Amino acid sequence: DFDHDGRRDVWNSVPDVLASIANYLHHFHWTFKAPVYADIGHELKAPALVAAYKKGRKGLISRQQVLKLQQVNIPPSPHNGLLTIVGLELPDNGMRYVAGYPNFQAITKWNNSNRYAMAVSELAQRLIAPK
Repeated sequence: DFDHDGRRDVWNSVPDVLASIANYLHHFHWTFKAPVYADIGHELKAPALVAAYKKGRKGLISRQQVLKLQQVNIPPSPHNGLLTIVGLELPDNGMRYVAGYPNFQAITKWNNSNRYAMAVSELAQRLIAPK
């Protein structure tokens, strides 16, 4: 009951909806102001990265491995959390690979879709971007 009207109303109260979402993400270890994902290129450069990608969200890999194997600079992961390698098909049939941080994984606990997690995080970035 985030709006303090005496009832929890996730259908008609925006404050209650947002508080409910925040509580859910907190339950799945959302870290405030931590990265959600980082672009790592259009191809995977090492068998260990391909193996992690093929395992889906269960194919967790350390940031250090991504840095070394993919030769990209990506932000640190809070608490040295493991990353998941996500492949997104592009309209030209190419691929966009991202490293999904624990916050990405928290979003996919809400909705089990990598595209949903990307859409939510990219929309959030646009909303907070300087005008």
